[in-house]
Amino acid sequence: MSKQKHTMEKFDGRCCICRGPIAVEYGHWKLGHNADPIHVGHGRCCRLCNDGLVIPVRLASAFQRKINENFPGNPGGAGDVRSDPEG
Repeated sequence: MSKQKHTMEKFDGRCCICRGPIAVEYGHWKLGHNADPIHVGHGRCCRLCNDGLVIPVRLASAFQRKINENFPGNPGGAGDVRSDPEG
């Protein structure tokens, strides 16, 4: 809770990524989107940065964790197409 309060105290209505203004969404929401993992623990971002940067980074991170869980010890994960070094 204190982390959220700290974030809102510094919020200036601008995207912490592109520094553009954050538009009102859903009729009343003025605080934009959580910018983690681009700005960890602080910052709010606009819809454009959320959709184009933050969400893809979150998805890539989640997919990489899943690959690492399912294929431990495989340096390239499930999609590794490198040739066999002994081959």
